[in-house]
Amino acid sequence: SDIEALAKSTRQSVVSVSMGQGQDAKAKRLVQQSRQKGHWLILQNCHLSFDFVQELEMLLKDAAPPTAECRIWLTAEPHVHFPLRILQMSIKLTNEPPSGFKANLLRSFQCMQHEVYSSVSNARWPALLFSVYFLHSVLQERRMYGPIGWSCPYEFNQSDLTASVQMLQKYFDSHEGSTLKRGGSIKLGALRYLLGEVIYGGHVVNIFDQRVINTYCSMYLHEDIYASAFSFAPGYSSVAQACETLSLEQVHSYIQALPQIDDPELFGLNANAATACREFQGSELLAGVQAVQPTQAYQGLRLSREQVAAKLADELTRSMPVGFEKQDIRGAVWNRLGGPLPLNIFLLQETDRLRATLEIARKDLDAVQLVAEGASAANAQLQTLIDDLYNARVPLAWEQASWSSPTLRAWTYELSKRAAQLQQWTETGRPSSFRIAGFFNPKGFLAAVHQEIVHANRRWSVDTSVQVSSVTQHNTSNVTTPPEVGVYIHGLYLEGANWNIVDSTLCVSTPKNLRCEMPVLHVFAVEEQESPTTKGYHSFMCPVFHDDRRVPGSYVFDVDLAMPLGTNPERWVLKGTALFMA
Repeated sequence: SDIEALAKSTRQSVVSVSMGQGQDAKAKRLVQQSRQKGHWLILQNCHLSFDFVQELEMLLKDAAPPTAECRIWLTAEPHVHFPLRILQMSIKLTNEPPSGFKANLLRSFQCMQHEVYSSVSNARWPALLFSVYFLHSVLQERRMYGPIGWSCPYEFNQSDLTASVQMLQKYFDSHEGSTLKRGGSIKLGALRYLLGEVIYGGHVVNIFDQRVINTYCSMYLHEDIYASAFSFAPGYSSVAQACETLSLEQVHSYIQALPQIDDPELFGLNANAATACREFQGSELLAGVQAVQPTQAYQGLRLSREQVAAKLADELTRSMPVGFEKQDIRGAVWNRLGGPLPLNIFLLQETDRLRATLEIARKDLDAVQLVAEGASAANAQLQTLIDDLYNARVPLAWEQASWSSPTLRAWTYELSKRAAQLQQWTETGRPSSFRIAGFFNPKGFLAAVHQEIVHANRRWSVDTSVQVSSVTQHNTSNVTTPPEVGVYIHGLYLEGANWNIVDSTLCVSTPKNLRCEMPVLHVFAVEEQESPTTKGYHSFMCPVFHDDRRVPGSYVFDVDLAMPLGTNPERWVLKGTALFMA
């Protein structure tokens, strides 16, 4: 680490301890030794051992002054429960990667020592090493594009890059590496696996993010990187082409000549991703501004926060959907809808959850009105609820019982749409096309559709049949009858690409068109041997998420989207192409 390198340059003795279970006694002993002998001590991951950190505060406060050479370094992730006194008595440092691909890549190479760069004499070492550094910077900077870049803001750090370089060195120094001097080939497949699945893939919690990393590895760790015509992206030519001898100084000059402003195409994204990035950053900024707004009413305002929240609560109460009594729904299912079919059971489950959501919302709204009238005292939970209503945010209890929405107005609009679909279903029968975004459990809906199709084909079973979806030429206005097999669904939006209605294929997004609404989809099931994917169908397996945040756990199912001839699925993987419900 940088601290160990600094200690080495100043000829200081340094000891490092990774905090966690069973390390408290060892760390306490090393703290005392460091204070007495003037050693440097690094206590890593202190957020994993708050009990020891609080004890450390008392130890440093009551003990005699240490020697002048003593340094105790604490590393930790930001945490609300980190002892404030320790922060106040410490010198605080943050170590974050610089903003921008060029600055990130340049910093990584400036930290590299000449001994590392010249440690391998093989002619293919510099180009391969540069590809690893290029990969590291791309993975870090893709995070700035928000959910379309990564579903989670992964902390790829300098330790990952160091481990990658050490792995590459060991590969060249190993038995297989010795054969390279005699003209042997490099097993890039093994290197791609170690980088994509182990070192960087070890951070990933989403299979679709893993697919992105593997795609980058296959692009950058390729035999063509030694060719002069190779380029990482438009405007980022091969380092072998730019530098004749590939010395470290020439590599620095090559990086200095790279574009100052990052083009989304560098990451495989389209130009609209930059707009999405600004939207993401703006939303975070506004959320932070809203969080620091004063909670007390200013003098001169005619209405307090409680009164404003109570007025809104009254409006919401009067606009809440009514009905959905359990007995009425059960009577409709058994008398008009055909009895206990899988989709009818699903309808009962959906109405139960909608009823529970309405009960929670009505109870909270009544409590807010009682507080405003002075008939009840506001505890901490009610005060948070009042603040949420005042700021037009969805209360946490409502969101946990239902779905996520950016604003309270959007949540109430979605509530009315969901209630209208379920009410129409119970009163007039199954709709011609289902708005799948209007269900609490869309996975359960698709499973019920699959089961009904299997029941209709008694030779099939759920295990030997697969669910298939295809994009139709219809929109919701011209779908008047349901399909003979399966169901029609709508309410899906495509991000990261556009849909060519004429050719029924994916196409590149047009400028400033961040998302496009998809036509109606036909969802059905076939026997496994008849699945289009087993017949070599040229398509991209596009994931469908609950919303455009793509958080873990929001994945629903896959849709096969046809691609233009000559295109590669990896192109759409890097663009972050996905469907989400709205």
